[in-house]
Amino acid sequence: LREPVDRAFADYLDGVKNGLIHGDFETELEGEPPFLQRSHYTRYLAPYVEQFGRDSIHVGVFDELSADPNAYAKKIFAFLGIEEMDLSRAQQQKMMPAGAPRSRLVAGLAKKASHTARALGLRALRGRVKRSRTVRNALYRQFEADEKPRMQLETRARLRERFDEDMRGELLELGHAVRRGEEH
Repeated sequence: LREPVDRAFADYLDGVKNGLIHGDFETELEGEPPFLQRSHYTRYLAPYVEQFGRDSIHVGVFDELSADPNAYAKKIFAFLGIEEMDLSRAQQQKMMPAGAPRSRLVAGLAKKASHTARALGLRALRGRVKRSRTVRNALYRQFEADEKPRMQLETRARLRERFDEDMRGELLELGHAVRRGEEH
């Protein structure tokens, strides 16, 4: 899991990267966008905990993955009861960083093609294309320092209040405190 406000903003950046979102973050919030809905973790976790029990659910925290991918992986291996293995350097790299589309039209078409491939059962092909640095570099470029969208501090505070109940409730019962990042 990722801190919910940061997760919502990262999802927004993904929509910008794929040419699906064109407005600034604050404008996009006006219509109750799906990227905000997906940050209500307890809504999605509760049925699994109810069905399988707390001891059958492993919840990983994104900040731990970012800080030390090998330690994060070792926790997962231990939870699954399987032999530990070290991650390669490539597996420890940031896989799909935020960026800007080189062409909104082409990025949007690529996203639709990805959804079509998934619907047709071409998951393996879709995964290979998605992980391809060549494809990503052809479709996207990294943001320049001054063009990367930012969230207003007032917006961050308002969203934190909104997600506070989730963060204090079942996530803590699941034994996880999701750290709150301050700036993205």
